[in-house]
Amino acid sequence: MTTYQHARRLAEKTPSDRNRYVDFLRAASILVVVLGHWLMAAPQMQTGDLQVDFLLSAAPWTGYLTWVLQVMPIFFLVGGYANAVSWRSSQGKGEAYGAWLRARLRRLLLPVLPLLAVWTVGAYVLLQSGLDPELIRIGSQGAFIPVWFLATYVMVVALTPVTLRAWDRFGWKSLIATGALAGLMDLISLGSLGLADMGFLNYLFVWGTVHGLGYAWADSRIGGVTHRLLAAAGGLVATAALVYFGPYPVAMVGLVTNGVNNSQPPKVTLLTLAVFQAGLILALGPGPTLADQGTGLDRGDHGQRPDHDPLPVAHDRDGDRDRVPSPSRRLRAGSGHRLAGMVDDPPGLARRPGGSNSPLPPHLRQVRTTRS
Repeated sequence: MTTYQHARRLAEKTPSDRNRYVDFLRAASILVVVLGHWLMAAPQMQTGDLQVDFLLSAAPWTGYLTWVLQVMPIFFLVGGYANAVSWRSSQGKGEAYGAWLRARLRRLLLPVLPLLAVWTVGAYVLLQSGLDPELIRIGSQGAFIPVWFLATYVMVVALTPVTLRAWDRFGWKSLIATGALAGLMDLISLGSLGLADMGFLNYLFVWGTVHGLGYAWADSRIGGVTHRLLAAAGGLVATAALVYFGPYPVAMVGLVTNGVNNSQPPKVTLLTLAVFQAGLILALGPGPTLADQGTGLDRGDHGQRPDHDPLPVAHDRDGDRDRVPSPSRRLRAGSGHRLAGMVDDPPGLARRPGGSNSPLPPHLRQVRTTRS
């Protein structure tokens, strides 16, 4: 069986309610990470010695390329979407937090073990063969730089139940609050108070906010194409303003300019960049599927929407835009529907399978559905 045939067979087995655009963004982001790190390295021979430089230092104009090649915001956006769906699904099945977290971390960390094993053995062999230890250090740093984000991502994943509950209760206010805290940490850490270490809290505030944008995507709360393009434009303008008027460098990766590094620890510029990237890729992507519309059901005469939840948004493919459906076009959950948060469960979202009395997830707590 060829690789293509194997991939095609896997695609055919993929549930119809799975958001394939999420999978596409994951794969594309990984490819961009690999491409970006190859492009950024600029090794050269000088007087018979190998010197390792970086393209960003040799050609400063390439810093603008990082506004596209810095794809960590996309990883956290997609992670927020996936973790919201996964956690809600686990709650629907009565799964404990520990079991859910172990399953998520296993999928994250196990693929790193072969890299660690191969590189450790290889580095030892090269060191024993007489290779310059400095070259081994540089090579090791280059090999493991893409893995740095795992520590932050593990923290964000572990906090999913807390942050998702805040999102369910407060909606956009929860993300505005964490985004404001990210800005405050920049003011404190870059100021004259000598509190630079406070900036490390932005590993939580910046990436946690971007992760929360994934919750908004999963709940179809980012509006239509026009709103998404406006968000992208706003994020781009905000990023440019911070760079032009503020102390932030152009490069959005690990390059220190005038004592400031946009990514280590992350600055508020990565948050505005995330808004730009998220708005753009969501505007260019397919419209919401039924699996994305876990909060977009017709409450109508059957219940109340949470206070923070706006009107349901459906996707009109004829006009290629998102719009609020008329009452006659509102979605009703039936036997063929699987929804975010209950993806693995049978129809009948208002009660648990098997007659369990455990509470529903917050986003479905007040929803009563009609069986077809």
